[in-house]
Amino acid sequence: MNKDLKPKSKKSKQQKKFKALSKQLSTGTRSSRAISIAKGTNVGNPAFFKALTDPFNPESLGCQVPDPFPFPTETFHVHQTSVLGTVGTATTAAVLILPNPLTSLVDITHINNLLVPGVQCVSSTSMTPYGTTFAAPSSAIYGAISQSNLNLNMSTYRVVSWGVKISSLQPQLSATGRYFVSYLPCGDTMPTGQDIALATNPGIVSPMVSMNSASLNSSIILECPTAFEFTAADLMRGDIQLAGMYTNSNYWTFKSTIGAGASGANFMGDDVSVTVANLVTSSYKDAYRCVGGCGIALFAEGLPAGAANQIQIETIYHLEGTPNFTGGSSNSTLVPSVGRVTNVGTQNNVDVAMIAASALKNTVKFLKEGAQFLNDNKQEMASVGRQIGNMFMGS
Repeated sequence: MNKDLKPKSKKSKQQKKFKALSKQLSTGTRSSRAISIAKGTNVGNPAFFKALTDPFNPESLGCQVPDPFPFPTETFHVHQTSVLGTVGTATTAAVLILPNPLTSLVDITHINNLLVPGVQCVSSTSMTPYGTTFAAPSSAIYGAISQSNLNLNMSTYRVVSWGVKISSLQPQLSATGRYFVSYLPCGDTMPTGQDIALATNPGIVSPMVSMNSASLNSSIILECPTAFEFTAADLMRGDIQLAGMYTNSNYWTFKSTIGAGASGANFMGDDVSVTVANLVTSSYKDAYRCVGGCGIALFAEGLPAGAANQIQIETIYHLEGTPNFTGGSSNSTLVPSVGRVTNVGTQNNVDVAMIAASALKNTVKFLKEGAQFLNDNKQEMASVGRQIGNMFMGS
């Protein structure tokens, strides 16, 4: 038969769906529903919008803020995991995750128990306590990275996007508990190292999210407009991914990584404190560290008592900064040769992407396990498999 007269085969809907499913499965062991953008919807800068809504996606690595900042910048990311559990007869755990890697994780359980050693819900973490030379409250605050490590690479920095992933570590057949999550807008003040050292224990969180740590429980969290609840059974079927939520574009103001300098100096931009004979002489107090962003409160109840490994908290921060050229004479300083040309755009691009990305439907995702994904689609997969088999047998 003349090939020009041969009827063209049309792909069935099942075949197309099978191809889409196969592509989704090939990306990894877990699959997720991509954030859909309705036709005609303005999201400002699509790449920036994707980084805001899907921070754990590898395509978000290297993202920049498309604002008018004209200078070349370098990009980095900080990816950490922490494990939560219970101690003694306790069956609850509470943490606050902040939108800045220097004070990333706050152990609310430890604060509410008056910082008694060993009475905390953070069982293990790759982060380090904030300001280890300070008094007790600093032991409840963990940084995903230190100011000194930031300063090794950048003189100024900003967080482009960030997110949290919540996973269960409980045995599948005996998993128990309920989880309550809410976004909490950050205030315009972050505590200094001296504040942390002298603050009353439950009050240490108040400047961060304008809420006392004792209020971060199931009944209060559920009153928040962005709150939702899920169970241990839900986490058996997959993970909960939370992208950062933003209230204004001041969040993307550049912050300094320079230390406090000489003893007694006190600068607004400090990310570190200077101590002399264990007394705080100057400390960090930067209103712009978290302003414009939201913290994420997690409270869990009904967990097994005295079980250390219950929940995994995964955090990621995408950082953009200007290179640090300090280090003595000019001929002893390595100058980065791969600094990226900044993603220059208009402030309107940032604002539009921020507004679209901060909608609750675009911040919370349920990541299904591969096995569950296959189980949900087994009938369609079997149907497509039979059709493919028939095609081969008929050829």
